[in-house]
Amino acid sequence: KYNIISYAPILFEDNLNETNLSSETIKSWLIKKENEIMNFYNKDVYQFLLNFVSKVDLNVGRHIFASLSNSLNIVSSDEIDAFLNHFEKGTQDQAIYSVFDNQKYFKNIRKNMEIIEKRYIPYGKFLSEDINGI
Repeated sequence: KYNIISYAPILFEDNLNETNLSSETIKSWLIKKENEIMNFYNKDVYQFLLNFVSKVDLNVGRHIFASLSNSLNIVSSDEIDAFLNHFEKGTQDQAIYSVFDNQKYFKNIRKNMEIIEKRYIPYGKFLSEDINGI
């Protein structure tokens, strides 16, 4: 059983403790996991990830995703709102009586992200290839 106490985005450490998600904690995690990451990617990809996390605000990716999603017509507006965690009381996608289709949501989000990665992230093709194996 996991004891998740945060409602904010978090990063799990190896011992399943929660760490607040920030550019610094992600960079620290990438540095700690360098050897493991290098089993999958070359040094250029690893360095790209470190530089990206150091220079780009964490929140920017969610909003780029939302903007581009409208033009791709893969993800519904409800799914975009769920991804951005935008909802009003009574319209939560994960409420008790929600009819939100999580499997469809994950399938659509993944497909959408892979298209965006390949178009806009230089190493996106390497990342999405590995994501497909998960």
